[in-house]
Amino acid sequence: MQCEIHIWSHKEVEQLKTQNFPYHEKLTVIYAKDRAIRKDVQIGVNIAKELQAQDVVNERIRGERNNGNRCEIDLSLDEMNVSAT
Repeated sequence: MQCEIHIWSHKEVEQLKTQNFPYHEKLTVIYAKDRAIRKDVQIGVNIAKELQAQDVVNERIRGERNNGNRCEIDLSLDEMNVSAT
């Protein structure tokens, strides 16, 4: 608790108090899981890249659905790297 008070009192951190952190909830869940099982621990940078890539895919799918296309959409994870590195 003392460390947290000390960190938040620094002027350099002031600007971070009001900023949103992308993927905070997802990263928190992944971190907690990795800490609990200590197996297939992932690096934060890799996780963020995978989440961003998935957002791009999801946005593309939403665009295809919204533009009136009647084609089938492949939602498989075959091409996505979901392995822990």
